[in-house]
Amino acid sequence: MQLTQQEINERMIELRNLRKLHGAARERIVFLETENKTLKARVKELEKENTVLRGEVSDIRYQLEEFKTIIFKKKRIARDVLDDDDEETPPRPPRDASSYQRPIPKDTEITKTVYHRFPRDKNGDVRLRTYYVEDIPLNVRKIVEKHVVEQWYDKGRRVWVSRDPLPNATVTLGDNARVLITTLITVQRLSLAQTQRLLATLFNLSISDGEIVNILDREAHCLTPAAHAQLVAIQAETSHHMDESRYDVNGEARYAWSMTGGESGDTVYRLGVSRGKGIAEDLRGDSDGILISDDYGAYRILAEHHQLCFAHLIRKFRDLAHHDGFTDAQKEAIRATYGEIKAIYRAVVFATTGNDPPAYHQALTERFQTVSTITGTDPKPVVRLKTTLRKNIDTYLTCLFFPTIALTNNTAERALRHVVLKRKISFGCKSEKGAKTLGILLSVLLTLYRNNPLSYFERYGELRRV
Repeated sequence: MQLTQQEINERMIELRNLRKLHGAARERIVFLETENKTLKARVKELEKENTVLRGEVSDIRYQLEEFKTIIFKKKRIARDVLDDDDEETPPRPPRDASSYQRPIPKDTEITKTVYHRFPRDKNGDVRLRTYYVEDIPLNVRKIVEKHVVEQWYDKGRRVWVSRDPLPNATVTLGDNARVLITTLITVQRLSLAQTQRLLATLFNLSISDGEIVNILDREAHCLTPAAHAQLVAIQAETSHHMDESRYDVNGEARYAWSMTGGESGDTVYRLGVSRGKGIAEDLRGDSDGILISDDYGAYRILAEHHQLCFAHLIRKFRDLAHHDGFTDAQKEAIRATYGEIKAIYRAVVFATTGNDPPAYHQALTERFQTVSTITGTDPKPVVRLKTTLRKNIDTYLTCLFFPTIALTNNTAERALRHVVLKRKISFGCKSEKGAKTLGILLSVLLTLYRNNPLSYFERYGELRRV
């Protein structure tokens, strides 16, 4: 069929239009494809940036909650929040009726006996009942000894001499006063002002700050050999605990260190020093005992066998599990991890009391590796904690090969708590010499008091006479 000229013209026009539109469409398609690639690349960049921003927002929320904790103090964790059954804490034994009453004094403690008698003209049976009254003297009069010293003049040396040396001051304090003052400052954690008020109230005894400081220096000098012997004895034990905390000197941030024997429980202190590993090395000396501590870097290279504290690990996950800086989904995941960490701790306790603890090592290592696996929803604090945990799995399981050592560093923390409370009362020391003096006194006197409070003054007097 032959097309007419008009039809041919119309189809030619349509063809030209199609060719023109096709070219424009191709250009449009190329432009859109290029734009699409650019937008996809931009979306990827924004997704990465969004991931970073979400992490930063999570960190900011976490830090904000930490600041709130510092400023407004830490809130008590409700036990039902984490379903914390505390299976590792044994129940307290039941108390009998006698435990609520004061113990009957020993015969050697009785200072006076008072008899209450009926008149002799009374008829009937007679019986005796006994009760005790314990009391303390108030407004005790101080003992004042006046010493009259005879001197003779040595013409050869042109000096007055006496049989016994004279003190530098006309009025001095006796040994009992020195022992009491030192005990109030160290064991009872009183400040200088509190000690002065107590002595003035009870004994009408006035004393200056400088005199108290001189007494402490003198007592520390007497007890230095005992402190050194105590350190050597702790270093010889099969295990020991170490910890450190802040202790200021003249308003400058310094630290207090403690090392406690794993067998004896005796403790030595270093106050007003740096946080460097040199202090830890000095305390440890040549000891080859097992070191139990937290994950502070200064401890990592001190000992061949190192046991990390399970309590620190559990507390860190517990604190993160209830932290308000995370979303509900993140909290739920952290709580699950926290529960698994507690289950591993109980398994380790069971393994150390079994017949063949090293046999559990592989299984417990795999459980640790599983629980420390990082997921995409973990916030940065959890990622950091899991990363550190994965690196230290073997160190947490050292106790499997040494079942007699403790799994936690609570012993050192309890020993250091006394120093922390002392710092809060006295705001640290005014000089490095004062901090060193206080460290010596605390090492010896706290050990004496913790071992046997009833024989404390007797043992203290024996050490002073050595």
